[in-house]
Amino acid sequence: MITLFWTALAVGALACLIRPGKQRLGLLGMFGIGLCGMLLADFVLILTGLTEVAERYRIDLLLAVLAAVPLTGPAELMTHRRHFMLNSTQSRR
Repeated sequence: MITLFWTALAVGALACLIRPGKQRLGLLGMFGIGLCGMLLADFVLILTGLTEVAERYRIDLLLAVLAAVPLTGPAELMTHRRHFMLNSTQSRR
C-alpha cells in the first residue's frame, strides 16, 4: 500500500514536470493524477494483453506517466476554479 502511494505520487510529479507551465496542484492532486494515470495505463495494457511484457521491462510506469500528462489540465482547471470561487466569496464579505 505504501509502495502504491509513493509510485502514484512519483507518476503524478513526473506528469506535472513534463507538462509545461505552472500548475497549482498539491500533493493530493499529484497523487490523484498519478493514481488515475496508473489505472488508465493498466487498463490499456490489460486490453492489449501486454501486462507481462510491460511489467518485465517496466514500461508500465512509462505508460502511466504518459497517461497522466493529459490529466493534469483538467485537474488544474478544477483546482483553479475552486481557488477562484473561494477568493470571490471572500471578497464579497
